[in-house]
Amino acid sequence: MIDHPCLPPPLILRAGLTMIVISRAMGFVSLLALSGGIFYVALKAHQQLVSDFNNQIRREL
Repeated sequence: MIDHPCLPPPLILRAGLTMIVISRAMGFVSLLALSGGIFYVALKAHQQLVSDFNNQIRREL
């Protein structure tokens, strides 16, 4: 590789690319955690609704 005074050294370029990859991975992981949390809350709400519905049916019978 030809060194040029206007270009940063390869090590700095590699560190910059590493930081970009890490930040994108962290964004993906946080998105995954958020969607997992939303799914968990929706699942628990659904289970509660089904339980309440079943209890109401038992009371009416």
